[in-house]
Amino acid sequence: MPTDLFAAFPDEITPVFSRKRGWGIVESLIENVDGTPIQRVIFEMGRVKDERFRHQLYAAAERLFAQLADNAVCFYDPPNVMVQWTGPDSFRLRIVDFEPQGRAFIPGLSLIRPYVRSKVRRRCARYLKRLRETNYSEEVLSK
Repeated sequence: MPTDLFAAFPDEITPVFSRKRGWGIVESLIENVDGTPIQRVIFEMGRVKDERFRHQLYAAAERLFAQLADNAVCFYDPPNVMVQWTGPDSFRLRIVDFEPQGRAFIPGLSLIRPYVRSKVRRRCARYLKRLRETNYSEEVLSK
């Protein structure tokens, strides 16, 4: 996995076992530079007033999703992409609540790279469409 893609994930992931729920993971807390909680891309796109900056957020999500698909990373929850503000006008996208195996009906599907690529592309395309429909005017969508 490329370094820039790997950097989107939490800095630390610790496996934990619960007698009640079985195995799980605890991820390190990701905060904005000012200590506030990070928010979903769709939330931040709606909050940002500058259309050019809103487009930068969208383009960054589009690039991240393409990298995930190209590298066949089992990432099936696009709403779990968050915006971490690293400065007043700078950000990076982060992935939280990552489930590397997913919940496939047939065990082992996550090991078949063409299947993973197809599923990631399909889910991310639906989410990108939702981002466009939610955050862009009709004039921008028709271009």
